[in-house]
Amino acid sequence: MKNAFCILVAVFMLSGGWAHGQVLRLDGTFRDFVTFYVSSVDVSTGATDVELFDYTLSSDSYPVEVSVEFSVLINSAPLNLDYSRPFLHVTTQSFTLLDEVHIRNTDLNINTDHLEYVDGEPLSITVNDPETIFDDPDFNPDAMQSLIIQSGRLPDGIYRLDLVVNNLTNPGGSVRKEESIISAHPISLELISPGGPFAEIQNQTIMTTYPFFQWQSDPCAICSYRIRVARFIPNEHSSAEDAIEDQTVLPIEQALGWYPEQDMDGKFLPTTSFQYPQSGAVDLEPGNIYVWQVQKIIPTTEGDEFINSVIYAFMIEEQQAGYDPIKEAVRTVLGDERYEQLFGVGGELMGFVGDEESLSISGSISVDGTELEAGNIDVSTLLLIARLIEQGEISVVESEVQ
Repeated sequence: MKNAFCILVAVFMLSGGWAHGQVLRLDGTFRDFVTFYVSSVDVSTGATDVELFDYTLSSDSYPVEVSVEFSVLINSAPLNLDYSRPFLHVTTQSFTLLDEVHIRNTDLNINTDHLEYVDGEPLSITVNDPETIFDDPDFNPDAMQSLIIQSGRLPDGIYRLDLVVNNLTNPGGSVRKEESIISAHPISLELISPGGPFAEIQNQTIMTTYPFFQWQSDPCAICSYRIRVARFIPNEHSSAEDAIEDQTVLPIEQALGWYPEQDMDGKFLPTTSFQYPQSGAVDLEPGNIYVWQVQKIIPTTEGDEFINSVIYAFMIEEQQAGYDPIKEAVRTVLGDERYEQLFGVGGELMGFVGDEESLSISGSISVDGTELEAGNIDVSTLLLIARLIEQGEISVVESEVQ
């Protein structure tokens, strides 16, 4: 009986393996863009040399019979298109998969005749009844061509890419990937503060030597920014443009031109604000005029596109004797009454001189009960908090000094 029981278990496991085996997998990466230039895609066939995705199709066992479906759907008001009508739809006839194979968007269009195994060997396939929007009698191709000619790019909209690999051997083991790209050419870029147009420099004074830079632009989740700041020297520069193209105080490394240097992910500043750093830049000085500019980086199908803002200027006001920007920031955070108790006549911190070595603030910052930062707070963070309080963006509910 013991031997018989072992045989029955082995048969059960084998039959279960065949029932649940040959499950397909799609592994890989997807690249995002916000602008599709027409030179990078043939709108009549769907062919393109811009790689949006590169997946590796594999199975837990071979051979396996599969077919591939690829669709491009566009939701675009300028084109009068929605997802109900595919812009491109390609379905292959069934073929036998013998090993891992690449599936790229660059390989899928109405003229597709092969894919490529990971080892480079071609895999012949046949496209069965391809469809494009141009086959739709209700579609107006002239209107689309006119829009493209005017802008040189595909109209703004949401471009959805659907990839389905049907497992004909084991239908339950099919696999699907769906990705969407929001194409909108975000060109607006406006500076907010500090300062303003260079012609109005007499009205553009600030007190702090650690300014907080702000700008605004069209929403773009995958766009990024970088900034540069330079000193305007009246005897050397005839305009703000001369100064910003000359030696910069940020970045220090003149060959870069802009700050920050590109990171490992190819990104720069992800937000529309920037606190002048406490280190890694030339210290700004009272009495000097500075100019600044922001650059927006927009990923497109033809590489990154760069948009430069106008140039703003500001002057750092000459500070009266005894003025201490760090102590003034502490006053803003604590409030006048609490500040005078500590730093005023008879206060335990009377005579304190603020500098990077003597300032050591520890504790935590929380907003609506959520802790944002704990531990030592550096000068840049303190000045940023003070600036946000002055601008009314945050308010201090309670503070404690130990």
